Amino acid sequence: MNIRRLFNLPLCRWVTVCARNIKIRKFCTKMYKYFKNYLNFKMICHMSLLYAVTFFFILPHLCRNMRFSRYYSKPSNETDILLKQNDLRAHDAVKYSNYLRLQSQNSFQKSSHNDKVQREFTIAVITQSRDNNKRHYRPYYLTQVVNQLLKLSKSFTKSQKSVKILICNVDSNPRLHSEVLSLVNYTTVVERYKKNRASGLVQDEYEKEKQDYLFCLQNALSLSHSRYIIMLQDDAFPENNFFEALKYILKYQVETRWNRGEQMDNSQKWMLLKLYYPEKWQGYSKSLFDVLELIAVGLIFGPVLGSGYVLFLNKNTSMWLATIILGVYSVLFVHGVGRPHWRELRHLSKYLYQLESSHGCCTPGTLFPFPMAKRMARYLESISCNKTVPVDLVISQYPIKLGLEAYGIIPNVVRHIGMISSLKKTASSDKVSLMGMFN
Repeated sequence: MNIRRLFNLPLCRWVTVCARNIKIRKFCTKMYKYFKNYLNFKMICHMSLLYAVTFFFILPHLCRNMRFSRYYSKPSNETDILLKQNDLRAHDAVKYSNYLRLQSQNSFQKSSHNDKVQREFTIAVITQSRDNNKRHYRPYYLTQVVNQLLKLSKSFTKSQKSVKILICNVDSNPRLHSEVLSLVNYTTVVERYKKNRASGLVQDEYEKEKQDYLFCLQNALSLSHSRYIIMLQDDAFPENNFFEALKYILKYQVETRWNRGEQMDNSQKWMLLKLYYPEKWQGYSKSLFDVLELIAVGLIFGPVLGSGYVLFLNKNTSMWLATIILGVYSVLFVHGVGRPHWRELRHLSKYLYQLESSHGCCTPGTLFPFPMAKRMARYLESISCNKTVPVDLVISQYPIKLGLEAYGIIPNVVRHIGMISSLKKTASSDKVSLMGMFN
């Protein structure tokens, strides 16, 4: 290729035109002189060292076990590690069950089956056997969840009259679900199938899932009159501030909303509150909102770090140049750690929880006001579910049809600890992506 053809290429032609343009040449000269004065050797060394140490040494070491970080290193025995974590929780749960059994005066004595006492929450836990026959492994998810609820309800209210716990056994062989039998003394238990083996089971697993959900929701409505109905799967493990966070966010962010500086009643304008959304989908994406959030991080921390650098380390450099470099550093740092892990810091106080619009999936934990739970039950009775229209999508779309709000809570107030499917009863590392984020 000769020189003439080389300069006919688009990029080279553009560079040539720029070089011949007097205004561009003056601008480049001016910028060169400016950076020569302010981007001194000391600043180059400081920033290079900061970036290198942070992104090649500190974050890779600190974040290698943080599942939703850019630096996460997946161990070869990940499933075994998570099974061990589950075993530790299960051991504590079984130990607590034994403690309740041995108590001479048990404050968690089961209430009457048809209890019309006015309560704050009725919590219905949908369960079926998850024993893994291939590995002879019993995960004890139900025991973990129910005992955690018992502990939290005891600290939430002295008399425990504000909380009612209902176990809905939807296993086709209810007598073989031994976990339910061990908890029957402390909670109310209902069974969908009364016989040892149910006859005429629904063939479509998605329709059966909907019917199981509907059965549990109807029993929660009929057995007690509570202000709120909470539907939990048996592998949705409540966080330690479960009740405190819910009570605060319902009172100050859901039931009442601020509009132009005035507090407005919102009790008739919302239908449900999702208590869980998968962490793996909470990371930063290319959406406008996420991009603006990262820009806001740079605009907040850039000036703070830049001013600190100029005042204490290098007074002979440009403030705005340090602000830009450290603003970019802040964005990369936050993005590298991962948004799900930053959101976990909100668990430090109930005042840090916030609402967002509900996403169209996932029902490990959902809260309904009592009147809206009745409307949802009637709607589920009228429709059928299949692979393309699963029950979680139906539940998420129904408020939209009615013109009502559906909220999600940040961060999650329940953890999805399940790694053995209730349908396939097999363990898979894909099902444990939400078990423990800071291992």
